[in-house]
Amino acid sequence: MNHSYVVDVTYIEFKRPPRFEYKSGQWVRIACLSLGPNEYHPFTLTSAPHEDTLSVHVRALGPWTYALRNVFDQDQMKDLKFPKV
Repeated sequence: MNHSYVVDVTYIEFKRPPRFEYKSGQWVRIACLSLGPNEYHPFTLTSAPHEDTLSVHVRALGPWTYALRNVFDQDQMKDLKFPKV
């Protein structure tokens, strides 16, 4: 039996701060300034501790994560800069 479905996931990759060390499974709090500068949400880091960048995968499940998905929608971002996260 095969199951196929679309998972609405936003992949965000950003620069790793100098001297930032972490272990697998740790999380970060993220705010998207275009959605409100004081609304932070926790997400598990999906990058490995030895990588030069940090990344998170955000599944759109609620109002804020769907709004974040829309902010980073490639069709809307064609001629715009990425928003600050």
